[in-house]
Amino acid sequence: MYTTGITKVLDLGLIVPLIIYTMILLTRKKPIGILFFNIIIGIGILIGFVVIGQTVYQMNKHIELTVGEVVVKGLIFSLLSIAGIIYQLKIALRINR
Repeated sequence: MYTTGITKVLDLGLIVPLIIYTMILLTRKKPIGILFFNIIIGIGILIGFVVIGQTVYQMNKHIELTVGEVVVKGLIFSLLSIAGIIYQLKIALRINR
């Protein structure tokens, strides 16, 4: 369930269509698809850090969170951010060779 209308609009109106369009470009082997893919990965990394920060803030303010919320918000987004960072580092190292 979405907590804000803005999140829903951004996710369903911008992010999902961009991901679908990027997948189409990548399957057609268009170079712009790689650029869009890297932009999506970068956005994912930033969102991961924001969600982790929000979780820490809420816990410090003693806002009651369930274990599921902490795991989903903290652990999953941490793993996604780490995976994105590793991917970006591999790409950067490959470009610098």
